[in-house]
Amino acid sequence: MVRNSCTSYYDAKVVADFIYLIEILGYRPILLPFSANGKALHIKGYLTRFAKTAQKTADFLNRLAQLSIPMVGIDPALVLCYRDEYSQILGNKRGKFEVKHDFRTNKKTLYF
Repeated sequence: MVRNSCTSYYDAKVVADFIYLIEILGYRPILLPFSANGKALHIKGYLTRFAKTAQKTADFLNRLAQLSIPMVGIDPALVLCYRDEYSQILGNKRGKFEVKHDFRTNKKTLYF
């Protein structure tokens, strides 16, 4: 699961429950280290700072994507930020990583 600050720090039970669910379904979840996505910077209009944060996180997620292990986000705003705002601000520099809002996969390891 690709983590976001609100869920990770203010509703950690959701994260724990999601990991438990993934394990019950037979997958091996891996909780990724927190990396800021910059959504708050984007909302407040700090686009230069957002672009720097977005590039750092996009680089991190692109390195993980090279492992061909599915990445899932449980917060819709996080997943949409990676898909829409990162594409808008970074263009081709965003890379090709994908963070899904579902975890249907035939692989047995998921990065969280």
